[in-house]
Amino acid sequence: ETANAEVVDLNPCEVVSASPLRFRRHLRLVAYADRARRVTIRGEHIRVGSNHPIGQPVTDVDSSGNEITTISLSDFGTSDLSFDAPVAGFYTLEVLLGGNAFAVKETDAPLAADCSPWMDRNHLQPQGLIDSTGTLFMPLRTGARAEVRIAGSRPTERVALTVADPGDRILFESTAILCWTHCLTPVAEADGLWKVKFAEPATGAFDDFSIAVAGVRPFLFFSPDKFWHSPKLRK
Repeated sequence: ETANAEVVDLNPCEVVSASPLRFRRHLRLVAYADRARRVTIRGEHIRVGSNHPIGQPVTDVDSSGNEITTISLSDFGTSDLSFDAPVAGFYTLEVLLGGNAFAVKETDAPLAADCSPWMDRNHLQPQGLIDSTGTLFMPLRTGARAEVRIAGSRPTERVALTVADPGDRILFESTAILCWTHCLTPVAEADGLWKVKFAEPATGAFDDFSIAVAGVRPFLFFSPDKFWHSPKLRK
């Protein structure tokens, strides 16, 4: 899905702040290295409740599935997921969190959360997050459209969601989502970066919530300055 992607990096190799949303239980990061170099990814490993770290190292693989390195994630607090990319290309970091969470704080490379469903004890699970606000960025190609799906958790746990087009026109807004709610974008008139903003709900508790993306590759990016467009649609 990344072959022939069009990478956009407005600040090549410069560290930028990331939207620090707290991903819970599992996080699959995809980073692009423009050449053989050290790729910087820093964040925070966050304890949820009384959970202990599961001590599972982060695995880093290249686009062919070859393991590049493993990174320890044994303690809570500031965590460095930086790695040495041997060649230019895309790299996937699999972060298993148990009941805990991880927030990306900064990166010097285009970086996305792959919000595909993940397998947990033989069951597919949606991408989970917990009590955090911020904006992720969703690139759409001309002629494409995407469906953003979001849900709260238990009967009292809700989340607010806003989806805006590249011109900041709000196309969907809901202030207290509990059950799965769907937002289908219109067909994109040009390549652009759409905004998916999470906020505290107007009513109910703010705790666990889940997100899924359909219609396009479910990459949600941490910075509007560093991302990539998937290959153009075939006519």
